[in-house]
This record gives sequence, C-alpha cells and structure tokens, in this order.
Amino acid sequence: MKPSTMFTRRIPKDELGTWLNLAGRALPEQIDYAESFIALPDTIYFLASIGGENAGGTAIYRDRARYAVALVDAFLHPDHRSGAELQLLKSSLPFFRTVVIREADVLLDSDDFEEYLPSPMATRIASSFRNTLEALGFHEVAKIHRCSIDTRIEDDIPSPMSQDETPNRKGALDLFWKQSGLSRLDCSQVTLALEVAGKRGALRTWTTDGTTVLAMGIERLQDRALVWPILADLDVIDDSSVAREIAAQAIPVNPVSIELPLVGQGQLGIIKELAKLVGSQLKTREATLMRKKL
Repeated sequence: MKPSTMFTRRIPKDELGTWLNLAGRALPEQIDYAESFIALPDTIYFLASIGGENAGGTAIYRDRARYAVALVDAFLHPDHRSGAELQLLKSSLPFFRTVVIREADVLLDSDDFEEYLPSPMATRIASSFRNTLEALGFHEVAKIHRCSIDTRIEDDIPSPMSQDETPNRKGALDLFWKQSGLSRLDCSQVTLALEVAGKRGALRTWTTDGTTVLAMGIERLQDRALVWPILADLDVIDDSSVAREIAAQAIPVNPVSIELPLVGQGQLGIIKELAKLVGSQLKTREATLMRKKL
C-alpha cells in the first residue's frame, strides 16, 4: 500500500499549544521553555499532518554563528510512526548547501534515557530515528554527556572569580569557538544554549583582561539547578576552579541535584571535580551527536 502523503507547515506562536499537546510536552515548565525557544529569531516549529490528522512535529534552530541548523525536537504520534520518519525529517531539514547553511546537527538520546528536562535542554530525538538519519546522510561525530549530581552540601561555596555585572554575550560566543576543540563540544546545540540562557536572563560570564574565560547558563528548574552550557578557557582556569564556580552559583538555589545536560568529553574532568565538591555520586549518560555536511 502506498504510504499516505505527509503535509508539513510552519506554525505561528499562537499554535504552539497544539504542537506541545500533541507531543506530550504541555507541563508548565515545558511550555515556559518552549515559549523562550519560539521567541528566538531563528527557531521554527513544524507541524506534520497525514490524512488531515496531526501526526507529528519538529523543532529547528538556525545557527547563524556556525552556518548550520540543529534538529532540536522530533516526534510522531504512535498511530503514524510506521514508515513516516523519513517523510517527517525530509520535510523539516535542508538538504542543499547554501551561503548561510552548511551542515545539520542532531543529538540523539540513548534508549534507556528517561527524560525529564524540558526541550530544548532535552534533545527529545529518540534513538529510533537513527536509521532514518543515516539513510539521509547523517553520521556520528561525537558523544555528548548528560550529567546529574545529587547535592549533599548545604553551606554556600565562595565564588573564586569576579563575575561580569552584565553578561558578555559576544565574549561567550568567542569562548565557544576557542574552547570547542579541547572540550569536544562543537555543535549548534551549544550556541542555542547560549541564546536561550541569554533570553531567559540566565547567562553568566567571567571576563579577565578583556577576554571571557568562563560562561554558563544557570537557573532553577523546579527543585534542580540547571547548568547549560558550560564554556571554559582551560588554558587560563583549571577544572577545579570551574567546578567551584559552578557550585558557588548552583548551591544558593538549594537544589536537590545539579543537572548538566550538555557536557563534552573534554569537560568530564570539571564534572568529576564538581561531584567531589558537593559530596555526591556522578550519574552520566551518553547522547550521540550526528551531523550531515550539506
């Protein structure tokens, strides 16, 4: 039987509720972050329908800094999952190189990952999409770590560094480029994290002699402290100093845990130092970064 045709359209902000309800992402905190995401100038929500019924959707971020796009979210209703993945992704992603788009990034969750963070901190791309992505020319380029540390410390930790009074967004982006090779955290999900943190007033930076050496987004999410992303110039500050600054920022919100959903392989030393500092066990899972050069 010939598969039904899928129609995909970009939705305006006033239809975001329809998309979130269909995706099962309509808790208050999920709505809050989705509204922050759609308010950015380079984000798109697509809604797909089959036979006149809403069947699934995607969320796309256009990364002007990296000349790329990121598939941030994708889902299909259970009634339409069989064979529809290819139509959904082909209708959402660019497949020709342009002056402003040269590659596409996707971050896949592991099979056993029980997600509780709202999108776009959560990638929300199930590993079941992997075969379809590979058929479209995507390949694995890195593992990204998603870390959680239960906190067992009540006393505040003094901040070892002087924080910028006004977040230095340009400095944070410059730091992203500088540290990407060492941290192995070079993807559009990082620049998206910087934009969302800036939009929500959660971005914090530390600048020395005119150069930003540390940047992170940090805010309270229910009873947790969310730290997303972490960018550090490890030629200037060591792992333990970065970990101490994270703890100094996170502990005052009295979290039951510190959540770090976007950690590069080269940043695991920071996270291990942080776990020692707050006196708890580190839990980490892997997500797979896949990329297609256009």
